[in-house]
Amino acid sequence: VKEALEVLKNKGKKLAIVTSRTRHTAELFTRSLGIFDYFDAFLTPESTTKHKPHPGPALKALELLGGSAKDSLFVGDALWDIKCG
Repeated sequence: VKEALEVLKNKGKKLAIVTSRTRHTAELFTRSLGIFDYFDAFLTPESTTKHKPHPGPALKALELLGGSAKDSLFVGDALWDIKCG
């Protein structure tokens, strides 16, 4: 994972995390993996009023990154992600 993030960042891609974990838990987890600093936006339930599976958090990430849905890739690891995207 870290190597893939490195390649994407070296190609100038903007990356975000949209998670259902609390900010504290998600930050601890990504820092322990050494990947926190690869992300340009980091959205947790504390970041939005609507939460996954509502698309609001993913759309907020796109807004923060200056991206559009048609030019973006959304990768998830849970059923909520499929319903969100």
